Amino acid sequence: MSRILFEEKQSSSKSIYIWVLMMVSSLPILIIFSMGAYHQLLKGESWGNHPLSDRGLIILIVLTLTVLFTAAFLALGSSLYTKVTSEAIAYKYPPLLRKWKRIDPTEVAGVSRQQRNIINQGSYRKTIFSSTIEISVLGWEQVCIVLTTGDKVILGTQHPDILEHEIKKLISREET
Repeated sequence: MSRILFEEKQSSSKSIYIWVLMMVSSLPILIIFSMGAYHQLLKGESWGNHPLSDRGLIILIVLTLTVLFTAAFLALGSSLYTKVTSEAIAYKYPPLLRKWKRIDPTEVAGVSRQQRNIINQGSYRKTIFSSTIEISVLGWEQVCIVLTTGDKVILGTQHPDILEHEIKKLISREET
């Protein structure tokens, strides 16, 4: 039975940055479509230079709201789970990565800490050409795990010192 050395759950719904970003990006869209719906559907005035039909405007508003709510669900409903056990490193990021991804200690070539820029706050990126997976939710630091294949797994964490220490301890235990 494996013993848990480090465990962390970071929920993006706790990040004020993501809440502000969602509000700032959604509010102008909601205001514009509310004005259009008011003018065209309630007042009966055509809205815009090339107005849609009433049905077309309703469909466009419904599609836009669907996209906004889906983006909000993905942004605010995701959590990064990170676990280091006596046997492996594991992570998942539902709803995008529902199953635990496991990294065996023999696959790890190195580990280091790095700063994250503001653009990658609350993100999941998988780059095709460099085979890097980066998952960040909260905080400004992350731990970069370099695999023996040259691939990288970069995990955001609130406790970079502890996570880095436990991974290094796991790797050194595996080498002896």
